[in-house]
Amino acid sequence: MAQSIIQTVVPEFMFFAKLGAKGQQEFIGTGSTTFTVPAGVSLLSAVCIGYAAVVISGAGVCSSGGPYGLVGDGGGNGGPGGAGGYADISPSYPGAGGGGGCGGYSGDGGSGGYGAFLNEFTGTWVAAVPGGNGAGGGGGGGGGGPQGVPQFQNAGPGGGVGLLGIGSSGSGGAIGQQGNPGSNSSNNLYGGGKPGASYIEDGFSGSNLRYKNNISVTAGQTITIYLAQNPNTASPSAVRVIWGGGRSYPSNAGNV
Repeated sequence: MAQSIIQTVVPEFMFFAKLGAKGQQEFIGTGSTTFTVPAGVSLLSAVCIGYAAVVISGAGVCSSGGPYGLVGDGGGNGGPGGAGGYADISPSYPGAGGGGGCGGYSGDGGSGGYGAFLNEFTGTWVAAVPGGNGAGGGGGGGGGGPQGVPQFQNAGPGGGVGLLGIGSSGSGGAIGQQGNPGSNSSNNLYGGGKPGASYIEDGFSGSNLRYKNNISVTAGQTITIYLAQNPNTASPSAVRVIWGGGRSYPSNAGNV
């Protein structure tokens, strides 16, 4: 189980009784864990990317995929993967499809570009296309794979998304290149779809993103953080929870 946890808490003693301490915690990996609500905290906000969820009493209160479905106040879907190219003669080297970008905080990820293919009517090659742009902070789609001469040429993966709230949207990747990240407000990016890995193979869709605000909790309560690998993406799933007065997704979720 690959998992890392980062925690930062900044107490504000003058306002602790009213607002509680401000803080955040990230959960990154492919194995579930638990989170204990800090003292003085009664409301949480969370973002989930991949097959991830915040689970209370067996129900997903924020979930971006997997067995808990899609649950949240907002967030976008991963862009679709691009179609792989094709050819009806041999030997031929059509391109693979690019991966879709990760969903954003208020829009979807960009579509992966399609791979180069042979036009069966004219006998000429049609070039691959770049990935589509992300929306609402979503990652851009990866560029489609070019015609291989004489061997397979890589398509691009989709762009990922950061955990600290909405930022600018990622533009699509050039032919054969990775899509640009969306909401790149941290060094960690998650959820870009994998490209096709061989001739004619389609790219994979990016991960979904969901966020949820005002999750009611009690101090000392134990919450399950569900994390599993989304098979469409190379990055692990991720959850980030935040607390404290004035903090929420998508626009007031930076580190403190």
